[in-house]
Amino acid sequence: MKKVLMFFMVFVFMTLSADEPVSPYDIPDKPEMEICSCVEEAGYYDPDEPFFITVVIANFGEEVLENVKISLMPGVECVIYLPQTSEISKRDSFSENHKWEKVPDSFSQENKIAEIFPFTENFKIADALVPCQNESSNCENIMIRFQHHVFGACPKFFAQFQAVIADDTGRQYKTNSSVPLKIKPGTSENSDCYIAPQDQCGGHSFTRPEEISDEDDTKDDDIAENADSENRKTDGCSILIL
Repeated sequence: MKKVLMFFMVFVFMTLSADEPVSPYDIPDKPEMEICSCVEEAGYYDPDEPFFITVVIANFGEEVLENVKISLMPGVECVIYLPQTSEISKRDSFSENHKWEKVPDSFSQENKIAEIFPFTENFKIADALVPCQNESSNCENIMIRFQHHVFGACPKFFAQFQAVIADDTGRQYKTNSSVPLKIKPGTSENSDCYIAPQDQCGGHSFTRPEEISDEDDTKDDDIAENADSENRKTDGCSILIL
């Protein structure tokens, strides 16, 4: 009798699990949220350097999703957001190059000067998101990325991130199938890397022409070097603790 009852309970559990709908935002065989850092090993960051967090949003369901929004859940207190590093890219297929656009920081109502991470709560990323046919073609998708840093005094343990995606259906989806992205401190083998390279984290923020002169190329290098230098000067007084 006990064996029959146990078999019945297992059958009911498996049936309910099978009937549970899969979220359209659940990308097959790929995490929606990832870290991109100077450390080559997945899931690790260099404690001394900034890193990117990336989130991909696509519709693998059967119906058009409307009024799509994202909210990023804060990590631990020692993780800080670097102002003016938030970007968004919308493309028609996963094989298409990203076209990045800056996302302005919002501002605190109490302190008009303090810059606030823009994706904190219900940031609208699309009026509508059509279903994907497959992962390689005719699949509209959106990626957001932003830079974070860890305080030097931060304990050497993992930090974790999670985003919530929602739409007019009222259903919510937590990235990576509700498992928070856990990142751990590691060591970069590249001594020249002091910020995660953009070309490995979704591509550069600007679109380069196919033909470019040596003089213009030198100017671009100078602009990038100056921008990186300014990022290095960012201190804890001008950044938001998430």
